[in-house]
Amino acid sequence: MLTSISIKNLAIVEQLELDLSTGMSALTGETGAGKSILIDALGLALGNKADKGLVRNGSKRAEINAVFDITENHEALGWLKQHELDDGHECILRRVVTTDNRSKAFINGTPTTLKLLQSLGNFLVEIHGQHAHQRLLNTTFQLTSLDQFAGHHELLENTAAAFTHWQTSRQQYQQLLSDEQDRASRLDLLQFQFQELQQLNLQPGETEQLENDFKTLSNADKLIQGCYAISSQLYDNDNAIHNAVSSLQNQLTD
Repeated sequence: MLTSISIKNLAIVEQLELDLSTGMSALTGETGAGKSILIDALGLALGNKADKGLVRNGSKRAEINAVFDITENHEALGWLKQHELDDGHECILRRVVTTDNRSKAFINGTPTTLKLLQSLGNFLVEIHGQHAHQRLLNTTFQLTSLDQFAGHHELLENTAAAFTHWQTSRQQYQQLLSDEQDRASRLDLLQFQFQELQQLNLQPGETEQLENDFKTLSNADKLIQGCYAISSQLYDNDNAIHNAVSSLQNQLTD
């Protein structure tokens, strides 16, 4: 049951809030008074196509909020549970339409698609108009009517629960398959690395020796420069150590 609806900046309506929770409500008025705007607003909340022309002049966006009591609406409760959008026994639909032709839809505060909004709307509201009979051609409406007539509320809930369980189990199974593939790939890599290590035929202490050799080779340039410096000090300048030693030897010999 629709318990309240609020409309903001839609057509000629700047702000409107209606409380419909007390029972049956009837709106009357002359042609052009704006009665159809309420129906248009409700249609938008239920997923009807939006038009930027519906936004009130001078405003950037229109917003509609519709609140439903679904305590006894088993179909709506089941639908919300199946899509993980249930929030107690109340359902809040929100629709925002902007002047740049963008539209946003929400079910119980969660962003959703118009397709899902329309699907849920089939269980919430029945609008009778000039072409209301065309709804009889809707397969979803046909199934819902048949289930309601047959009293299949409990069966539908059990089926929905079983379907949800099947989906969860299927996802878990797919995850197990993926994990198994990851384990197989990891095992192949480890086996390849093990074979490479076997082919290296490393001996005890060889790793440490290789590390030392690597450090030595990494410092080769510094070692060479050091050797050049020592050689220069020994032989290549006027005060070379080699020359000094030779001079001392000659003096001792004399």
